Amino acid sequence: MTADYIKKVLDEDSKVRSALQSGRDWALEQSGVSRLQNDLINQALVASDVEREISTLQSFDQLVSPKGITNQFESETINQILKDIKHKQDLISKLTKPALSQFGSPTIAPRSLDDIREPDTIESLESELEIEKSLVCKLDKANDGLRESFSALELERHLDYLITRISVNSHKSLKMKKSDLLAEFESANPKQAFVISIDIRRSTDLMLNAVSASVFSEFLMGLSNGLAKIIKENFGVFDKFTGDGALAFFPKFYSGKHAAFHVMKAAEQAHSFFECLYREKSDSFKIVLKDVGFGIGIDYGDISLLKMPDGLTAVGEPVVYACRFSGAPAGKTYINEQAVKQFKALDLEAEITKGELIIKNAGAVQVSEIKILDETFVPDLPDWFPKSAAS
Repeated sequence: MTADYIKKVLDEDSKVRSALQSGRDWALEQSGVSRLQNDLINQALVASDVEREISTLQSFDQLVSPKGITNQFESETINQILKDIKHKQDLISKLTKPALSQFGSPTIAPRSLDDIREPDTIESLESELEIEKSLVCKLDKANDGLRESFSALELERHLDYLITRISVNSHKSLKMKKSDLLAEFESANPKQAFVISIDIRRSTDLMLNAVSASVFSEFLMGLSNGLAKIIKENFGVFDKFTGDGALAFFPKFYSGKHAAFHVMKAAEQAHSFFECLYREKSDSFKIVLKDVGFGIGIDYGDISLLKMPDGLTAVGEPVVYACRFSGAPAGKTYINEQAVKQFKALDLEAEITKGELIIKNAGAVQVSEIKILDETFVPDLPDWFPKSAAS
């Protein structure tokens, strides 16, 4: 009886799988069905076929049991059948699990031929795929955004040595892909530039006359911040504050063709700034000295830019002579001859007076002072300057 029942179940299962195969062939041969729909139907039918196969094998496990069977041969036969069924069930499950997992819940896959004829089933599967495609697209965009953010952070870190020393208006140009401006800053080639050295004359006397060390530190901090602002607003690069002065440079590739005008304007504004701040902070000193202020020196020539741990710095002969010319009296700007030559090329109305300064290792040298008389001159902005900021 048991053997007959097993045969009957196997025959029924064979009929069911044959019907499913016929349904698959019918569905794939239907005219007007898209290639995507054909693929969806095929995959769904395979999933349904496998699921029915597993269900049938599980039914054997439940319905057939050697318990109570007296015929030893029949018992051994059934045990072997059950063993084969279990092996086949494990094999089917192992091979088809990845495919079935693509459909999520088993209710997505059609269960019969009638289900296949319902257009809602195809539309539902297509909708599922569209949702998955949309999610993948969103994930790709999110990943692209993360990559861009990471690249921006890497660039910010790379530009730390420079970004705080120049005008904020130049930052966008520096961060552009293949930035010509950044390439110039990082090039090892010599740069033609004006160098300005600013020295606090009688700085030791100022310190001794301050009412306290902390108050004098605040005064110096004010000088440093103010000078940095003046230099950067006039398209210069603020190199450093030395404690008793500052150093900056105006390379032509950055400051533009009117760099000579910009450096002269920065020097003029620096003198006015010291007078204003010293007057404002006069109560920070025990006595107010009258012959204090900035001595400023300016030179022109080739410099090299070095990236140091604490930022960008300029080296070269113009740096040396600008520092020596900053030994000018308080309130004066002394300019070396090469810088004067560059200024004259602007063809501006100006008053140039000659003087003399004794400098280290050279003795008495000629210096020039320049007073710009043309108040209508409007210098060209550097090429990198954004048009939106200029308007």
